[in-house]
Amino acid sequence: MSKSAAKEAPLQAVIVVDNFDKRMLPLQKSMGLSNFAGFTFLDYSLEFLCNTEVKEVFILTCRESEKVQDHVKKSWPKNELPFVFQIIKCVECRSFGDMMRDIDKKSLIKSDFILLRCGLISNCDLKSAIAEHRARRNKDKNCVITLVYSQSSPNNALKNNASNVFLALQSPSNKILHHKIISSEERDKDLKLPLDVFLNNDNVETRFDLLDCNLAVCSPQIPPLFSDNFDFDSRRDLIREILTNDEILGYSAHAHILQSNIASFVDDYWSYLENSFRVLERYSHPLVPDLLPGNGYPVYNRRKWNIYVPHDNIGKIAKTAVFRRNVLVGKSCKVDENVILDNCVLGEGCVIGPNTVIKDCILWNNVQIGAHCSINFSIICDNVILGDEVSLKGRNIISSSVDVGSKVVIEAGTVLGVKNAFINDDILGSAFASKSDIFSFNLNSSSNQRFSPFWPQKPILNLLDDILLNDDMENDIVDRSRMDNGDSPIFPAASTSSRRTKLPSNDVGGDATSDNDDNLVREGDDPDTDDENEDCKFRLCTYLNFENFQ
Repeated sequence: MSKSAAKEAPLQAVIVVDNFDKRMLPLQKSMGLSNFAGFTFLDYSLEFLCNTEVKEVFILTCRESEKVQDHVKKSWPKNELPFVFQIIKCVECRSFGDMMRDIDKKSLIKSDFILLRCGLISNCDLKSAIAEHRARRNKDKNCVITLVYSQSSPNNALKNNASNVFLALQSPSNKILHHKIISSEERDKDLKLPLDVFLNNDNVETRFDLLDCNLAVCSPQIPPLFSDNFDFDSRRDLIREILTNDEILGYSAHAHILQSNIASFVDDYWSYLENSFRVLERYSHPLVPDLLPGNGYPVYNRRKWNIYVPHDNIGKIAKTAVFRRNVLVGKSCKVDENVILDNCVLGEGCVIGPNTVIKDCILWNNVQIGAHCSINFSIICDNVILGDEVSLKGRNIISSSVDVGSKVVIEAGTVLGVKNAFINDDILGSAFASKSDIFSFNLNSSSNQRFSPFWPQKPILNLLDDILLNDDMENDIVDRSRMDNGDSPIFPAASTSSRRTKLPSNDVGGDATSDNDDNLVREGDDPDTDDENEDCKFRLCTYLNFENFQ
């Protein structure tokens, strides 16, 4: 071992729990505590760090600090973690930049650290990124940050306004010379690059095939940069300062590009849904529901076609209920007769009435849905009650504690919610403010700018001519893996496991019992039955027929 390695300070990590994005406010819950594939985003972030060399973790939270603290203490006993953690309550912080200034004020950062936000979904190994960062730092202390990107096609379904990044890199060092976020409107236009980038540098490489996963390896100089610039609210402000004032500050930023691992970030509802189903399809192995045990959380058993049921307290599932594929059911759920679930996540304590069809949806905890309902491509938060014969046409957000009566049709793009500290008249603006405690607006409205865009407004061109549509469910994941080289699924391997894994991953669950286990997926049903919803025509399970959301 070299002297430099022997003297290397223990690696730290900083997790930012809150999102600070107005687009996600209708969820009315901190990002880290929001349900995701059977657990929470914070659980997936901590599990990701368990597979790194991190020795100390700071969890930064400003909203719902007490709930975050209770959740971590309940779900993550310290004796099960390879690192020590500390919850930092940033009560007065109102932005990402405020949190960075707060940890600088408290002098928490003593060494290089990993910076990530809740919403990161990744199975990547950061050893090479950390090694590259440290090697550069040993040569030049002004190499202050290494940004981690996931390689992907420009038309990847997960790309949105925030993750469309255009980079100019100096090869082979991957020093970032130019950084620009490309909006949806700019994607069809010519990309402009300053001439100085080519005049002042050799071997310039441009990249527009990357996903920004909000993951970085940082030096201890990063928090003081936020303290020196009180107008910095986001990581984007920091990158702009480093690149535009490189001659004055002398600092530089570099990129580390993941070649084969999965890394993406949830920052809108489209990516929320899509990443949930990717996890159920095991693209993120070993970060999958049946390999993430938690103290007080259900341990899931995986069955055929990616059906996940709790290891215990499976609830009551009718024999005639149909679970097609990519379905996760939380503990203590009740699924009534003739219910059809396809590409769905159900939280704990959900009740689904008879003859209801739910496709491409996320349901949080204690959601009650009546009989003969049709729910498509929507997110339904905690304690929501939907009466009988309710129809959600797609791209709907139903915030917590909303009660919808029977025989109601909710048009595509509608958001319903109850005002609280997360979303009130000041945030909604005069166009949506009212004396009522209920707020409602449509995402398709051109006047609704502060919450847009929630969903893609243009066709997603992600079709492949060389893949043939078929109804063979056993081959769907294989077909999907051929979408592009950067998004290949990672299948379970005997040699790969999560550090906190207690139970093996089996195709058929072990101890969970139910009188209808054989009926969770019925082979006689066609999994690719056309969706009746004209507003949302796609199949998330094949990636082959995305159409315009109009």
